[in-house]
Amino acid sequence: MKMKTLSYEEFKHMKQAVMELSWVWRRYQQNEPDGWYEFKYQHVVRDFLKVDGEEKLLSQANHKRLTRRVKLPIGTYLTLKELADISLELQDVLEHPPYGSIMVEKDKKDFRSSGQVKK
Repeated sequence: MKMKTLSYEEFKHMKQAVMELSWVWRRYQQNEPDGWYEFKYQHVVRDFLKVDGEEKLLSQANHKRLTRRVKLPIGTYLTLKELADISLELQDVLEHPPYGSIMVEKDKKDFRSSGQVKK
């Protein structure tokens, strides 16, 4: 089985995001019922929450204290990364509704390029 080695800090950030996913998902569903991201991610998140997958995924980590590295099977790493990315994206959307900070920045850029900037 191929393993992915990552720093303990990176693993800690991924773990934090995955642990917050259920809370972020419920909050998103309350604030944006039938929103775009629910359509986009519902199958992944519901499958993850249905089987309580965070313990199963996180238990596969092999932490080396001396080198401050964590080894994970590649499949587990990819799943954790996807779930962490979903969690972070949903948090961004909740902070900058309806589509997140990427669209806010794009709108600001479009507004500036149209010459309508107030000083």
